[in-house]
Amino acid sequence: MPDVPEKLKIAQPQPIPPRTPNFSWKVFLLAISIILLLSLGGYYYYRAYKEVNLSESEILSIVRQKILPSVVQVGCSDVEGGPETQIGSGLYYTDDTGAPMVETAAHVVIGKDGEFHGCNVYFPRPDGSFYDSVYSVQKVWAYDKSESVVGGEKIHGLDYAQLLLSSSTLLGIEQTYPFPPDKPNPYDTFKELCPQKTIEIGEKVYLLGYPKTGGKSITLTDGVVSGFSGDFTKISASANAGNSGGIVVSTRGCNYGIPVKATFESGGNLAFSISAGFIREFLDNLTGEAIYSPPPSNATNTSQYLTQSYSFPGFDIKYPDQWTLFTSTIQSDQSYSVSFISPQEGVLDNLREIVTVVVVPNVPENYLGPYIKKNITDIVIPPNYVPIQKGRYLISRGMKTYSILYGDDSLRLFSVPTLDSELVFWYKGVLYDLILVAEIKPDSDAFLNLFSAMGDSLRFK
Repeated sequence: MPDVPEKLKIAQPQPIPPRTPNFSWKVFLLAISIILLLSLGGYYYYRAYKEVNLSESEILSIVRQKILPSVVQVGCSDVEGGPETQIGSGLYYTDDTGAPMVETAAHVVIGKDGEFHGCNVYFPRPDGSFYDSVYSVQKVWAYDKSESVVGGEKIHGLDYAQLLLSSSTLLGIEQTYPFPPDKPNPYDTFKELCPQKTIEIGEKVYLLGYPKTGGKSITLTDGVVSGFSGDFTKISASANAGNSGGIVVSTRGCNYGIPVKATFESGGNLAFSISAGFIREFLDNLTGEAIYSPPPSNATNTSQYLTQSYSFPGFDIKYPDQWTLFTSTIQSDQSYSVSFISPQEGVLDNLREIVTVVVVPNVPENYLGPYIKKNITDIVIPPNYVPIQKGRYLISRGMKTYSILYGDDSLRLFSVPTLDSELVFWYKGVLYDLILVAEIKPDSDAFLNLFSAMGDSLRFK
């Protein structure tokens, strides 16, 4: 730091020589120390006693007065200037600078093209209905494509977003609600009631938000912590579309994160939430590195992105960098497959693109037509069908598939629209079937270009 100008320097007082304490002074200091220690211990005992002994009715009263008023509804557009097609929940708070913020799930505010196209935020009246004043969103920090390191493991995105509010817009005749909104900061309540507490299986919790099934008013449902799955906490509280981005609060007044998923298995309902602690760790350990994205759809030379090579017994093929390999076991007919799997493009990427090469030996050339008839059911084959020419591409769009998250398929229990492209050919007694499965999204053509380049990279031995 720069030197302080001479005229601003203040003369330092001379230190007072320490006084040598006598025996009575030592006793006095010891007594004061004991009193302070007992007082401090009593305070922490009181805090711990208070935390575990608040009744459920007391916690519910706190939730109603200090947390529920700050649970907002978030309505976002999927296209620029479009209507609110994505409805979710959020939690209003003020940051260290006093800025009005809302935290929610990233998938609530991000459109299908991966971009933000505008959101409105609605605050509840005491009766649960909304005030006429609507707040727009000035800025968004979405972390669905941010990379972080938590517990030594790289995490490719978090379904979490922070919104900075701007001044309100009057929709009705009621006077504009103040800006920033006059609502309690729930994080002050969390710090007071539940500092650094962990969650346990069987603990009762409340889920606050605006589910689609609950109409337009705020809804509170309760349940218990059913278990854990990776970064998620499973909760038995009833959840539905619209709950995403809300908040999970325990009967001790602890903030246990935000719900981002819901599943319906065998007639039951489970909510999946990201814990508040995990969110903090993720934000504290951002790497600043970019998440994988495919080459641009308009790239003039897609083959330059095929930097890796895999050698089959009869040919070699190139595949993109960062993609991983999965090899199947050899079947009784000596057939096998090799799959090339793309990295995840962020936490909202519902399906990792995959190119699979199926190798079936000892196949006569005239079997090519019947093989396609049998295996490519989405292709309409005319009655006068003749065997397909070698090297022809077959493309079908709109097929549905199921995306399975390794280790726990309950997290991905939904179908996504996919684009399939297939290259089938025969060479020297071996049938080769190259299959691309990609999620239909704005960059789908990029994966088609990669697949075409992989087919062109084939070199027989």
